[in-house]
Amino acid sequence: MNILITIPDFLPQEDSILIVSLGLASLTFIPKLKSKHWAVRGFEFIKLQLTALQGLLFIYICVNDFTLSWKELISVLALACALYFNLKRIFDFTFMVPKEVNSSRNSIYTYSILTINIHKDNPFKKNFLNRLNEINPDILLLLEADDKWCSALHELKNQYPYMLVKPQHDRHGIALYSKHPIEDGFINHIVNTDIPSIDCYLNIRGRRVHFYGIHPELPSPTQPMSVKDRDAEVLRLASRLRDKKETSMVSGNFNIPIWSKTSFLFTKESGLVDPRIGRGFYPTLSALSPKVLRLPVDQLFHTKDIECTDLETVAVKGAQHLGLMYTFTLSNSAASTKNSKQLTKQEKKFVEESKHQV
Repeated sequence: MNILITIPDFLPQEDSILIVSLGLASLTFIPKLKSKHWAVRGFEFIKLQLTALQGLLFIYICVNDFTLSWKELISVLALACALYFNLKRIFDFTFMVPKEVNSSRNSIYTYSILTINIHKDNPFKKNFLNRLNEINPDILLLLEADDKWCSALHELKNQYPYMLVKPQHDRHGIALYSKHPIEDGFINHIVNTDIPSIDCYLNIRGRRVHFYGIHPELPSPTQPMSVKDRDAEVLRLASRLRDKKETSMVSGNFNIPIWSKTSFLFTKESGLVDPRIGRGFYPTLSALSPKVLRLPVDQLFHTKDIECTDLETVAVKGAQHLGLMYTFTLSNSAASTKNSKQLTKQEKKFVEESKHQV
């Protein structure tokens, strides 16, 4: 059976395709440069969309009267190389790999945490309170919490009697609300005195879970131009977790996509596991964008003795991010609570340099 593929005359010719192919392929490797500038590392965020464009162009070249000219060969090889490196990182977050976090079989004692970047100028506070009552998480980590937001949530003190808050006007306020006791809690500043994070223990039915909430600064043209502070905060926290032998959880807006090098090294250095692996991307930014354009920057990691019951995103009116809702159980497994990933010599060097380049 003959299949006729009609290619419109206005599509780019061989020279143009070569230029576009090399340009798209180069965007995969630009973030691998040593530069910490936001314009270089920013291409990490669009890896999924970039992979889709590269794949479409690769298919187009192959079906459009492929003549094996040197220009076409270079275009195909460049795209194939870029696709390999992109898919190698993205593949972990598909259903085609085993889940890194076990699915829980315990339906009796389940707990939930909602992490959401609420956007401090969001005027729909009453809507959020209603939504919170509807989904009823056990723990709430609120990012971009200012005085107005903390005042609005104070009326939930009967529902969430335990809280640890650090409101700020500059989009780096952070607040933790819990139905379970918060013990030994304090506001930490891992890198920058203006960027708070949460460090505490959650006493969940007698089980102490070391919890960290973070929101490192987003590098951009209107913010610090370098990713140094962001990477340093994430990787310093990873090193603090490395030798801890206790049930631990880290959540927040990392301002890093899940497939980035820094995110990947965070799991290797900390020993924590990622419940997204084998389950999906769960993109959260921007809530106003079509799903295919959203970025998975809100993240959650924990030790292996926490098991996943459910993982989903939650829409909240006025918030630029979707919330990340994680339902889990605490396992009594005596097995190691850390993953077995080991940093290579080159990765160790990157981690150490990143931790001290501030």
